[in-house]
Amino acid sequence: MGLFRTPTSVIEEADPGSVAVPILIPGTTDARFFPRLGRQTYRFFPINLQREIDFTSMFHARNGRIPVDVLEFGTNAIQTVITRYYGSSDQ
Repeated sequence: MGLFRTPTSVIEEADPGSVAVPILIPGTTDARFFPRLGRQTYRFFPINLQREIDFTSMFHARNGRIPVDVLEFGTNAIQTVITRYYGSSDQ
């Protein structure tokens, strides 16, 4: 968890008062192979849903969808994390 502070700080800056927490989501991804290559892996899923949104009925459901502002929030957060890890692409 040595790199966890970066995505945590991005979330806290993007949504003041929020708290980023590590969670366990059962399932498989190709990320399980990265430790063999000496790479620390995080599955970063940045969302900020309004309380009235029923998360479980919207994601991975028959009529799966997310609000556009949630997609934009997540995209911006991921871009910021990547930029902080690897530096600006303008270099």
